[in-house]
Amino acid sequence: MSDKFSFNKNITYKTNKLAKFFSNNRLTFDDFYKSEKVMLETIDWFENISVLDVGCGCGGLGKALNEKFNVLSYTGIDINEQSINQAFILNNNLPFSFLQCDILEFKTRNLFDVVVSFSCVDWNAETLPMIRKCWKLIKPGGHFLATFRLADQIKKEAHSSYQHINFVGEKNGEVAPYVVFSYSDIFKMGHDLGCEDISLNGYFNVPSSSAVTHHKELFFCCVSYKKPRR
Repeated sequence: MSDKFSFNKNITYKTNKLAKFFSNNRLTFDDFYKSEKVMLETIDWFENISVLDVGCGCGGLGKALNEKFNVLSYTGIDINEQSINQAFILNNNLPFSFLQCDILEFKTRNLFDVVVSFSCVDWNAETLPMIRKCWKLIKPGGHFLATFRLADQIKKEAHSSYQHINFVGEKNGEVAPYVVFSYSDIFKMGHDLGCEDISLNGYFNVPSSSAVTHHKELFFCCVSYKKPRR
């Protein structure tokens, strides 16, 4: 396998394919993967619950949560400028906030009841620092939901695997990391964070045809880490 691409820090993606895709997809609750919906439905969506969406794309999750659970306090951040510009347009009738930045550079005094990161932390080089930053932004008793790719054995995935951003399964276009964890990594991560409870839902499938990886099958899952109240 080629190790042509080496990722040492998060990439500020320039491609307009992200905004193009997310302005037309994942805009309603039904559009999301079953694993994501199952884990979202485990949350107690009480009135005035606050949500931070890391890697929000065009804010489709905010629209979906508003549609399904009447969520109004939603903040979306994304590293891709075109996606954030489109998010303002798509959500102009909702009281949402959007910011173009890397989560590692995100500064706020606010904490959130729920922090979500779907198809984001495993598309970036600084995955573990991103997860730790997300965890710090969660209120006591809150939840961190993220999607991961899991495999039995890991062989220098961060350096040898990558994916092309085009959403049509072709090996062309801007390149992103294709981060894969082991099953034990997910539980060790929860232990290291000090979480109170871990739950997950997922499915087995082959990697995208736009990915370059030695893995033939992966477990794609959504994981919920619950933060202790104190």
